[in-house]
Amino acid sequence: MRISVRSHDARRARDLQEALGVAGIDSVALVGPVHERTRLQDDIALIDAAPTALAWACDEARRIAHSASRPIAIVAASRAEDPPVEDASAFDAWIQIDAPEGVLEQELTSIQRRAAARTELLRRIETARALGVATPAPEPNTPWRALYIGDPSPFFLAQERALAALDGRLEAAFSSFMGFDFLHDARFDAVTLNATRDAATALALCGALRRNARLHHLPTAVIVNRDDDATVIGAVDRGATLIVHPDEAPEPKLRWLFDKVRRGRRHAHVEAGLAALKCSCAGRAGLFDPGFFTEHLTRLSEAAHLSGRPLTLVALRACLAPGARLANDVDWRRSIDQIAELAGRLVRAHDGAALVLEDVIAIALPESSVAEGRRTAERVSGVVECTAFASGEGGVGPIVLEHSVVELNAGESGRGLLARALDPFPAEGARA
Repeated sequence: MRISVRSHDARRARDLQEALGVAGIDSVALVGPVHERTRLQDDIALIDAAPTALAWACDEARRIAHSASRPIAIVAASRAEDPPVEDASAFDAWIQIDAPEGVLEQELTSIQRRAAARTELLRRIETARALGVATPAPEPNTPWRALYIGDPSPFFLAQERALAALDGRLEAAFSSFMGFDFLHDARFDAVTLNATRDAATALALCGALRRNARLHHLPTAVIVNRDDDATVIGAVDRGATLIVHPDEAPEPKLRWLFDKVRRGRRHAHVEAGLAALKCSCAGRAGLFDPGFFTEHLTRLSEAAHLSGRPLTLVALRACLAPGARLANDVDWRRSIDQIAELAGRLVRAHDGAALVLEDVIAIALPESSVAEGRRTAERVSGVVECTAFASGEGGVGPIVLEHSVVELNAGESGRGLLARALDPFPAEGARA
């Protein structure tokens, strides 16, 4: 992840860079606007958004947004006592630069992924329109709804009032069992956990949220006693996005939490758009139609050349393990479809996959290096080969996945990238 820190003041730029350094995050500090000819290739532009610099920060964010070398995310940064302003549309995200250790790295990683998903949705819409495929309408907005779990507190009352003022609603569950019932029965935009009296239960809940595929993205605030460093560390390790102390004014922390809710809503709309387009352009096994995939790969390669960012393609070929019994056509096709469907569930929403040949799955990973592509290939292969496909159940197998991982070269087309990914596989069928 390439990060540039930008401020109109050299000292403040160094302070921001040092704060990232303490969190183990490398960055480049810049002062004033960067000339377009510099062509800085950064993934995230982190802009000083302290109150005294806010006007400059907004202007700089707009300038960067319209530059040819726009980073994938433009992020405002300020201290805890200077929460996001209500109109923060100039920025893709806003982070607390003095957040507890571990939060910054989590948030920047999430910001990068969400920005990649947002960009991919726009490109898929362009591809769909070029092919004459109807694009889905955006989902309508509904009132905010948050969940508070644990003993009542002044923060609960403040959050309830603040949400009501926005026509939102705060549900209260004063036991963990009731809280889980709420989470499974309804959709929420954020969760607040009170860990002041029962830290162990609050931490267990926080960890459970992160392990749940439907709930892992929820902004999670944890109320922790001022000197309870162990609980703070445990909460951050379990994915908490905001730490609240009961002896501090609740309003600034609520503004931080509500900003995360707004951006979480936007990302939910992006994910819904990606899922809807996948359905509109679906081929076998719920993956993309090969024609759409090939056309979109061309668009991705052109965008990668313009931005200077990586594009990686993974090809996975299903084949029988040595000594495996041969399968009839019906059983083989059914197994390939099952493997392809499983592979589609194991990649990120903004990664595109298709059955490009009878037994080959191709996965396009925008904004990803060849090393990330290898990890994806190993993850999918590992899961597939640990299932019934490895045991030879159902009349087919055992089945293994061969993989090829290639990164876009300078001047290479999307079709050329696909051909290079398929090149290592022999021409004869996988069952030969």
